[in-house]
Amino acid sequence: VRDLPKPSREIEEPFSLVSGALELKPNQVLAVDGTEATVTLVDFAKGTKTTLGRNGSGPGEYRMPAGLFRLAGDTLWLFDAMQQRLVVFNPDLTPGTTMPLLIFDQSTTTALTAPYLGDRKGMVYASAMVITAGRSGGNMQMSIPDSVGVVRVDPRGKAGRTELARVRFPTSGKPDIKQNGTSIKYTMAYPGLVFSDPWTVFPDGRIAIVRGATYTVEYITPEGKKTSTRIAYDPIKVTAADQKAEMDEAKRVMAEQGKTV
Repeated sequence: VRDLPKPSREIEEPFSLVSGALELKPNQVLAVDGTEATVTLVDFAKGTKTTLGRNGSGPGEYRMPAGLFRLAGDTLWLFDAMQQRLVVFNPDLTPGTTMPLLIFDQSTTTALTAPYLGDRKGMVYASAMVITAGRSGGNMQMSIPDSVGVVRVDPRGKAGRTELARVRFPTSGKPDIKQNGTSIKYTMAYPGLVFSDPWTVFPDGRIAIVRGATYTVEYITPEGKKTSTRIAYDPIKVTAADQKAEMDEAKRVMAEQGKTV
């Protein structure tokens, strides 16, 4: 356990929902606000917030920022999920070029989902979920699998997606999707406190996966070599208070995410 010290500096103006952050240099952080769909440069030394780019479809513009990556040489890539493209910013934060990054792959019927991460070489990593969908009685039907792939994508090439691992997804089952005119009602049973496998990517392209069922950290090198470390722990019984806290937090997150629709 590591106790964090008291913050040396704070920004008074709040964010609606911080969905990503990246340290640019000492005292400077780029923060993605998922609700406001903005990317902000926060300078803690000056106590200022400056918007990076703007809403739109041109260079340096985006509509739904979903991932922020820093490459070698400090070039920045911003993944715009709505327009399915990478928006490039030069090291001095001036707008650069753009390049496509399609979410859905028709050949495998898989869709890229969060988290969207990157390494210093410009490789993009994401979860890849097999989409099984159709219609019955005028309503949509789809199934959410209990596991998804962790894939690596080179947006500058045509090699496609390379699956590096499978991870347990925290939600699965068949949601109830009813369409009434132009509105859609989506109902999904909440899974509760289930095992899942969070993962992340290091700047050199290594992947770390925490296997929730065994509390084992699995490492995968860029070449595909796997090693693992078991973390010793004492099991703690889940109480009714824990279950209520989990449900309350899930409702809060759903309400915040609903503001972005």
